Amino acid sequence: VLKGEAGLGSDALGLGDLGEEIPGQTEGLETEQSAETHFDLGKAYQEMSLWDEAVDEYRRALREPRLTAEAGPALAFCLRQAGRHSEALREIERVLADASLRVGHRRAAIFEKAAVFEAMGDMSAALNGYRSIAHEDPKYRDVEARMHRLAAMLSGLGEGSGVTTHGTPKARG
Repeated sequence: VLKGEAGLGSDALGLGDLGEEIPGQTEGLETEQSAETHFDLGKAYQEMSLWDEAVDEYRRALREPRLTAEAGPALAFCLRQAGRHSEALREIERVLADASLRVGHRRAAIFEKAAVFEAMGDMSAALNGYRSIAHEDPKYRDVEARMHRLAAMLSGLGEGSGVTTHGTPKARG
């Protein structure tokens, strides 16, 4: 096409806009790709300890239900790191409510739930969570070390510990 040639615009060949989407054909794919992208961004932010940014990206990734098993515990981890324990527990409970959750994903969610309880100071609930994992897989992550540490802590709770076996602060007097 020569410059200034009359009648030859962008649609001179009748092709329309080739970049235009055909309605309905790519919509599901875009949502899936977008969710994957948000999940990947969440992981990147998590690696940089940018908790709030990671939380936002994982929440976006969770719009794709098939990412729940991976994005849910990752979201809870970031919420825990940000000190947002109640939100972290809600996310973990949502993940654990999924009956189709595979054993490995369920174990990861239970581990994160126990870690949230530990961060909240509820050492008894944390220990119970770690024990349930160790019962199935004693080599899972550092679950045995966590169990031993918490069991020792709970058995050695004294006047000055500041934590009860149920995670509530002891009255100071």
